[in-house]
Amino acid sequence: MASALKTAEGAIMARINTEWASATEIAWPGRRFTKPDASWIRPAVIWGDGFMQTAGPTNRNQIPGVLKIQVFGKPGNGEGEIKGYADSIRDIFNRVEFSGLRFDAPSGPKPAVERNDWLQTVVDCPFIFEEVVS
Repeated sequence: MASALKTAEGAIMARINTEWASATEIAWPGRRFTKPDASWIRPAVIWGDGFMQTAGPTNRNQIPGVLKIQVFGKPGNGEGEIKGYADSIRDIFNRVEFSGLRFDAPSGPKPAVERNDWLQTVVDCPFIFEEVVS
């Protein structure tokens, strides 16, 4: 059910939009984005291989995934700002459940690296999506 995955991904992006609000600009997948002169984030949902959880009257699948959020900042200012943003992202997705999604413990931010005039770190937020199949 591709529509179930699309709906689940929409729920994740809606949570980012609501909870992140005006913290930084967001580079949404598939949309044009002009990099600002300030920090910004780029979320991406990566789906894993699903498996059958139950069969019978209530057919359910479980589909694992990872929400990867890259946090970008200008180099030369240290890692403090982007690590603070990364910690805020962890708070938004730390062991929460909504819309059939169950998030586990997120990773701490990866070591910051400098690429293409930006300092970047990544937070991984693993989750399981429970899909009901008619």
